[in-house]
Amino acid sequence: MIVFMLLGRLFPLPFLILKYALLQTVRDESGRVIPLDNPRRLRLILEELGGIFIKLGELLAMRFDLLPLSYAVQLLNIRQKSAELPAEELFAVFREETGKPINAVFESIEPEPVIVSIFYQSYRVKLAGNDVVVKIQKPDVRLEARADLYVLRFLVSLIDDIGVFRRVSLAD
Repeated sequence: MIVFMLLGRLFPLPFLILKYALLQTVRDESGRVIPLDNPRRLRLILEELGGIFIKLGELLAMRFDLLPLSYAVQLLNIRQKSAELPAEELFAVFREETGKPINAVFESIEPEPVIVSIFYQSYRVKLAGNDVVVKIQKPDVRLEARADLYVLRFLVSLIDDIGVFRRVSLAD
């Protein structure tokens, strides 16, 4: 299963890089045309890859010592584009993980998520009379994260071998 997930993550990568290498402009959320510079290209590629790559972008945004300021600032704007999954799917994950249906653990559950993240969705629930929030990990997140980490290791190794960053080893 991991092999198929890995290939599914690795195969589109060259096309995605080529897509943003050829584009000269993009439209922002308001529809304005914005020129595409390299820092913005990197952000858009990481956003489109999603998962671990967005987390990598968030980490790199804080590393002004590693990246030029223009890249770090652009990565501060990275957005998580994550689709909301039906509550039933997440509640099934809860049942698999705990061995109990969610309505047997909590007094009430709001079916609309409070937060939709790359890795989880959060729901308001009532537990022992208290309003709390429960995070439920999305299905196959561990598998997807492992595949992303393999792809990331491959890319880091490739970049180090080519010598893109002569003074810094990405692997380190």
